[in-house]
Amino acid sequence: MFAIAALIGLVVLYRIAQRFDPTAQMPPGYRDAGLGDVGIRMGPSNIAFRHDGRNVWIIHADRIDLRHQPGGDFDALKSADFNGITNGTLFREGKKDAGFSAKTATYDQNSQRFDVRGDIRIHTVHGDTLSSEEMIWTDKDEFVRFPGGAKGEFGKNRVSAPLLLFAPKKRIIQCPQGAYGIFEGHPLTASELFWDIGKKRVDLPGTVSGERKNLQFTARNAVLDLKTHKLSGNEGQFHIRIQGESDDLEGLR
Repeated sequence: MFAIAALIGLVVLYRIAQRFDPTAQMPPGYRDAGLGDVGIRMGPSNIAFRHDGRNVWIIHADRIDLRHQPGGDFDALKSADFNGITNGTLFREGKKDAGFSAKTATYDQNSQRFDVRGDIRIHTVHGDTLSSEEMIWTDKDEFVRFPGGAKGEFGKNRVSAPLLLFAPKKRIIQCPQGAYGIFEGHPLTASELFWDIGKKRVDLPGTVSGERKNLQFTARNAVLDLKTHKLSGNEGQFHIRIQGESDDLEGLR
């Protein structure tokens, strides 16, 4: 606490000096501390960011660095760095979007974007959970992006993908570079996967293979309806290969 108080006191003195001499340089002790463009450094703390009277995010972290604009006053913050995030909450339109923990994160004020890295664990208000090593969140985009891939559990179903986009509010998942999933206990591998959890519909516009009702199958342009528990083709028929048997051609509706 003393170190934090001393730093804040140093910042206040510098700001007072600036009022009388705008060319005043940052104190030597400030640079000697290795803080660079860090305006304020805090130890274990809670910090909240609000815009237009609404919460945007609330973070509890082991260390928080608030960085100021180059050449600007300490009030002109450009970003915030977080280390050791134990409890974070992201809001969209003032309502809770998701909670998370992670090793590090950076929030950029201009783009209103969070870049989160390392051992990320996410939970939504709907009970959905995801894990990843890299996440991008912005209030301007309804999709949370996982450019390095993610694994998620949504009720009794699971999905993992090398690139995953997730809209927590609408509960929509997009995996344009392929995915592996387990739906209703059955494994499935797809070259593309688009899942509307609310509508219980999984669109598989590319190639897909898996197992349904003890049958091994490969297909293209498929739809999995989790309401009716049916797998159907948008075009043509499915080629069903029953293990130990010859190829059979069957149309599923």
